[in-house]
Amino acid sequence: MKIPNLAFGDFQEMTKNSICLAKDSYGDKVLLGQNNTIYKIFRRKRFFSSALFFPYAVRFFKNAKKLKKSGIPTVEAQSIFYIPDLKRHLVTYPALSGMTLREKLKKQDSLEQGISLFLELLCNLHSKGIYYRSLHFGNIFVLEEGKLALIDISDMMFWPWPLWLQSRAKNFRHFLRYAEDIEALKKYGWERFVKQYADLGGFSLKEKEYFFSLVKDWVR
Repeated sequence: MKIPNLAFGDFQEMTKNSICLAKDSYGDKVLLGQNNTIYKIFRRKRFFSSALFFPYAVRFFKNAKKLKKSGIPTVEAQSIFYIPDLKRHLVTYPALSGMTLREKLKKQDSLEQGISLFLELLCNLHSKGIYYRSLHFGNIFVLEEGKLALIDISDMMFWPWPLWLQSRAKNFRHFLRYAEDIEALKKYGWERFVKQYADLGGFSLKEKEYFFSLVKDWVR
């Protein structure tokens, strides 16, 4: 994939008067422009990394296209650039309207609907062979029309078959890393969540028993 260079001056002009939505010790990570465009900035985290050959920005850009083709709501990636002066890649896309699932679940009477939507999304991803490594409630957006969309999509794999039970269980670990998300699942009921997931996934009785044995003790 050929990526055009973007001069630092052009980058400054492009992002002029933008609001910083996320940053770390290395600088800005996500900017919101006045034209409602998101500017997502990527750096290579390690000198020797697979990102040297397959940059995170390229993964993000291509994954957006793959998700759309698979019928999974996500961002509409528009353009990708490399900024030589910053040694950064840049991806632009229109900002989504709504809030993260984590924010949604904090609202009164939102737990049942929010977790139910998440269950449907999770089963849909897994049944389509999509392993989303950055899966947690802060990376899922609740759109104004009520659908869920993925927003941080650099790190995922696509398989031409549904995920194996072990891979599904492993993916559960990814959304059990944050105290707020775990607390929401406790309130909903972990055993209830797992059983509903297995039902939606069309598991056989034997598969349900095996899967439950893998994940039953992960939330207490």
